Amino acid sequence: MGMVCIVELGWLFKIGFAVVKNFLSKRTVEKIKLLNTHADLKQYFDDDQLMKEHGGTAEWEYDGAKEYAFE
Repeated sequence: MGMVCIVELGWLFKIGFAVVKNFLSKRTVEKIKLLNTHADLKQYFDDDQLMKEHGGTAEWEYDGAKEYAFE
């Protein structure tokens, strides 16, 4: 895993993560980015890599039904 960004966390998740991260390796914890807003994603990604709903300019739209052939 290179990195995972988690955006707009609830307070319960933040508390849970504070407990769970003690059981993870330091290297793994460093790869997890807890972000407050979608604007914070721009620290890690260029605008053309982010979908519009995340503040970027990418025209790509995710469709889970097509991705996993659920219909």
